[in-house]
Amino acid sequence: MITATIILAFRSLRRNPLRSFLTTIGIVIGVASVIAMVTLARGASARVTSEISSLGNNLLILVPGAARRVSVASTAQPFTLADATAIRAEIPNLAAVAPSVGMGGQVVFGDRNWRTGVTGATNDYFRVRNWALGLGREFSEAELRAGSPVCVVGETVRRNLFDDGDPIGARIRVATISCEIIGVLESKGQSTFGEDQDDFMVMPLLAMQRRLLGSENVGVIAVSAAEGADTNEIKAELELLMRQRRRIREGDESDFSVRDLKEVTQIVGIVGSVLTTLLGAIAAVSLLVGGIGIMNIM
Repeated sequence: MITATIILAFRSLRRNPLRSFLTTIGIVIGVASVIAMVTLARGASARVTSEISSLGNNLLILVPGAARRVSVASTAQPFTLADATAIRAEIPNLAAVAPSVGMGGQVVFGDRNWRTGVTGATNDYFRVRNWALGLGREFSEAELRAGSPVCVVGETVRRNLFDDGDPIGARIRVATISCEIIGVLESKGQSTFGEDQDDFMVMPLLAMQRRLLGSENVGVIAVSAAEGADTNEIKAELELLMRQRRRIREGDESDFSVRDLKEVTQIVGIVGSVLTTLLGAIAAVSLLVGGIGIMNIM
């Protein structure tokens, strides 16, 4: 019975080659669309998750301003270098603590200039943000303590000012000061959202504060938890310590927020799963409708 059915089917296919070809194409396109849409959704989710992870390992970020009220950020008390020192001294299981401050600035070399982001930070900034040096070196302890005018530049800054040349030892003007380039960071390229991750430069924190900003304020404190440490526990300790240092009474809302990149990664994963399911369902409905059409043709 089965053999006869198979023979009958092949005879029918031979009698109507055009109809058979169109039916086959419809099935192939339908199945391929389901696979392609689900794969694209999973790939996009994995790409975003990977880029968030590349920002740093076990990373917690402290920023001034309440988490639920953006307007507080502009009036909230800024952090200081003493806050970062207290975090390093009083909270265990930390791999690195990186206070930093940033601004936009014009950098000039010879007859070339480029506007980029300028960050003032310590060497821990490279640790918490997973930045590796492609050329040169990091800041020495003497340069960090003295606030020396030295800098490490991203690949985009190097390319726009020096083309393919070696910039180590060259002096560039950053806003109103002259700065010696001591290192070049390895390229990370563009993010999923089109942001150029290599378009910035880093100076010693004290140099930035004293020579460019004229302020001892710290904009952000990034904290990297040690391998195996519980980031939720560290986050709670950070919030308690900073509330004490900022003299926030019990029951009052914090004028700062602690952001855990693991939470962001989890949210992206959930959104990616929902998106994958949604696209798969849309493709499955399309395949079902196409299948009904194929049945009518046959």
